[in-house]
Amino acid sequence: MVKKAVLAALLLILSIAAGCSPKEALQQDSAAPNINLQISKPDGRDDKSVQLLKEPKVVEAVMNMLQQVPWENTKILMSRLPDYKITTVGTEHPDSYESLTIGVWVSSGQAAIEVLIEGHNKYGKMSKLDSEKLLAILSAAGSRE
Repeated sequence: MVKKAVLAALLLILSIAAGCSPKEALQQDSAAPNINLQISKPDGRDDKSVQLLKEPKVVEAVMNMLQQVPWENTKILMSRLPDYKITTVGTEHPDSYESLTIGVWVSSGQAAIEVLIEGHNKYGKMSKLDSEKLLAILSAAGSRE
């Protein structure tokens, strides 16, 4: 189970970094590092660290949801700071691991969460169901602060 989560995380990261689709990345054979997810809430001055998610099932669920996002290759400038940031953190070789930071915008009037991968010109909207699931995970992480 942990191997599947790690593989899914690596495939998502590789597909985003390489600019290919997750399906294309699934065809690539490579070793996967273990990851955790750091959840933070930007407040304008710095990112207030909220929680380090280490539970493999939670990490796998979040990475699977992010893998399902229909990513667009576009440069977007959002009108406000993200409500949350999700940063991948390597656990085996943190010095050689290239982390990704995903900004998460929650809008009360919209059913879908908007996500943006910082520095990679990738933007997408999550499905309503995945938006609800991710928001529940992020809210739970925030309440453990």
